Amino acid sequence: MLNRVLLLACATALVAPFSRAQLRNEVDTRALAEPAVGEASLAILSPTMLQLTRIGTSDGATPAGRPGATTAVLDSPLGAVSQIQVSIDGKPAAIKSSGWKRRVLYAPLAHRDLRYATYLYLELSQPIAAGTTAATVEVVDNSGAFLKTPRKVTAQFDARRLNPAIHVNEEGYAPDLPKRAMVGYYLGDLGELELTPASGFTINDARTGAEVFKGPLALRPDSGFPGSPPPYQDVLEANFSDFKQPGEYRLQVPGLGASLPFVVDDGIAMGFMRTYLLSPRSIPASPPRRPRPSPPRLPSSTHLSAAARSTFPAVTTTPATTANTRSIAPR
Repeated sequence: MLNRVLLLACATALVAPFSRAQLRNEVDTRALAEPAVGEASLAILSPTMLQLTRIGTSDGATPAGRPGATTAVLDSPLGAVSQIQVSIDGKPAAIKSSGWKRRVLYAPLAHRDLRYATYLYLELSQPIAAGTTAATVEVVDNSGAFLKTPRKVTAQFDARRLNPAIHVNEEGYAPDLPKRAMVGYYLGDLGELELTPASGFTINDARTGAEVFKGPLALRPDSGFPGSPPPYQDVLEANFSDFKQPGEYRLQVPGLGASLPFVVDDGIAMGFMRTYLLSPRSIPASPPRRPRPSPPRLPSSTHLSAAARSTFPAVTTTPATTANTRSIAPR
């Protein structure tokens, strides 16, 4: 009996580092915290594609020919690629091609404090091999042109690593309603991330990592957008509407990693309805030539009858709703 207890304790200690940071309250890459200037990170989008991210700012100067932008914002980071070295478990890895994009992350109206993210994409000549242990990918900028301080970032090629290319409804899904997720990513001037639907997807328990559902990926090209080439042509759809077991899960794609955690719960639909009822958009417009009624303590329903407009809706606050409805912390 003692041997079994010791074995269980050892197994728990080994699994703990891999099972942590899997729940919604532990994974927070979309935090409300302001992005710190100079912050850098590395994400492994696929076995052959790395994403380097650096947070920058602008002083508000206006160079000639481009209103509202600074020279620092306009500069391409591709000149730094020649001084960047990639290694996998200490072994050098060759870079086949590179690309970049830039997006605004933070721009308050009260005062100027522009903060933007520059994404540098490095395509490797050879894919990262999947093994029994997670490979360590290290990127070093010898010149410091892109990565300032520190000049080195690392990431683990773990099967359950968080991947921004896997998009789920972070609020969650109702058990009896359709459940879909999208897999795809824009790589700036490299175009879209190349994906193959052959790998399929799995739904895994967010706490234990156990597989609870498996399904195919289907190509879902979009249409109606202007431009050439048309965007969103390499997007894959994961449909797991047949899975109805309540719980907290992550969607995992072999070779790509996993999504943010999400829940399957009846309270999700209640949360959506509660948010709508508490929204000013649910207050109907008054008929013409009639005085607009004073805003009630809670918004009325969308019915047009006078009695309905003057009646407060019943908004429940069950534990399921409060547990599955996100709240925004005040700044």
